[in-house]
Amino acid sequence: MKRNWIILLIWLLLACLLAGCGNTSESESNTESESGSESVRETESESETETELETESETETETETETETETEAETEIEEPAELWEENGAVLRLYDKESGSRAILYKAPDESFLGEAFGVELSLDGERWYPLDVWTARVAVQVFSNIYDLHTTYFVNFDFEGEALLRVTPKASGEVKLRPVGKASISKQAAEATVIRLTKSCQLSFEVGGNIYENLQIFANPIEEIDRNDPDVIYLEAGLYTADNCELIQSVPTYSGDQQYDTPMLYVPSGKTLYLSGGAVLQSQVMFVECENASVKGRGVVDLFPWNRENNIRASSDEAVPFGVRVENSKNVSVEGIVVRDSMAYSIYAGNSTGVTVDNFKCIAAAQWSDGFDSMAVSDVVIKNSFFRTNDDCIAIYGSRWNNKGDSRNYEIYDCVLWADNAHAINMANHGSNDPSDPDIIENIHFHDIDILEVHSINWTGAISVMCGGENILRNVTFERFEVEFTKSDLIRLRITQDGGYYGRAVENFTFRDIFFEPWNGQIAGVYLQGYNAQRKVKNIHFDNVWIGNEKIVAGSPLLRQNKYTSEITFE
Repeated sequence: MKRNWIILLIWLLLACLLAGCGNTSESESNTESESGSESVRETESESETETELETESETETETETETETETEAETEIEEPAELWEENGAVLRLYDKESGSRAILYKAPDESFLGEAFGVELSLDGERWYPLDVWTARVAVQVFSNIYDLHTTYFVNFDFEGEALLRVTPKASGEVKLRPVGKASISKQAAEATVIRLTKSCQLSFEVGGNIYENLQIFANPIEEIDRNDPDVIYLEAGLYTADNCELIQSVPTYSGDQQYDTPMLYVPSGKTLYLSGGAVLQSQVMFVECENASVKGRGVVDLFPWNRENNIRASSDEAVPFGVRVENSKNVSVEGIVVRDSMAYSIYAGNSTGVTVDNFKCIAAAQWSDGFDSMAVSDVVIKNSFFRTNDDCIAIYGSRWNNKGDSRNYEIYDCVLWADNAHAINMANHGSNDPSDPDIIENIHFHDIDILEVHSINWTGAISVMCGGENILRNVTFERFEVEFTKSDLIRLRITQDGGYYGRAVENFTFRDIFFEPWNGQIAGVYLQGYNAQRKVKNIHFDNVWIGNEKIVAGSPLLRQNKYTSEITFE
């Protein structure tokens, strides 16, 4: 019996031991399971957190992008169709559909304006804006030193893309637009003519054959400048005289014992004088002993106050201001401006190198009111410009006055020339007058030129060389000329004298693709004249030069030459 109880007690102890081990394993298993579950829960939680962060980040990025887009949309300002600037003197126009732009300018007051033409501009053919029509003076020489004065007109504006001009003249008659082919008339009625413009140009609008009371159209490319640039002297719209502009000096000039005050605005080296389109400057613009300087803009240099009302002859008893003077200087440019009624040269250059003239316009009536005159000047570019003068449009000389030396390296192109007297082009009149030290004028290239009118009463040539003063003139090319009218010969190359000294040589010339259609049976030819066997006109080549139906070739009745010419060739 006792033995049975012992055995039972042993089994109970074993059972307790087994139960304890099972509870421990279960506990460990449960712990591991709980730990694994917590790890999974943590991983899932971290993943959910990262996903939430990524989602929030993406949402924030999208929100920021949307906000930036909305901000950009809110800050992007659409260009207005009309915008007045500079106290209502400058009007900017923009047509959103075509992308075309225009800038119109108002004169300081109505004293500059005339009423012979009404002119309006449109970018879309629906909204039309009036342009100020300026006056200027031109003259026709009817006898030696006797002139008839006329009032002519011009408009001056900028555009890009396409623009329409509607011109309504007070006079009636057939309308002509010149140079031929540079712009088109899109619509014409009894009252108004609409002109379509697609690129910058200078045009003459004439009614009833009247070339004196005509309208000059100066359609400029749009130009922008930083008026806050410290190297820019900016003159905004307004009238500038010696009385109200501290930049203008009244400089004493003398004629004999008589003193006159001549207004001069000196441009320093490295500076740009900018004339806004509504600015009128009644002063000479001076570049003297300076480098890397310019005058540009759409304003007007006005010399009319120095012109006597009923007499345009140059006089020694009053100040005779030029438009722009470049003296003893280097790298000077004249761009965009208009010179109105200069009493002498609109641009005068002497003893200088590196002169550039671009989109320049001038109209003048005074005796000897040349357009561009240079004396001892080299490295010159003249382009895209309009010269209407009462003397030579462009003249290139050697030494004269205080200017001493050679002249070389000229390129002149895409210009419109109109000489109411004298010549469209004149070269080599003046030189050193020193047989031991002759001036050399060389490497001159004219191309793509329109000559509208030349009215010389002495038949000295639309393209004229009067080589004097011991000059040697050589290596000159004229090509792609359209000549619409000349009262004189088309071309004259001569060795003549200056101060008693004859020129030495006129040589190595080429005339190529030159066309002139005479009017009403006019006879105009080509004339070559040397002085003697040592001073000759030689090596002159004509390639496709036409006067009406007559091509200039050997034996042409329109070609005249004396015995002091040689090596004249044709193609």
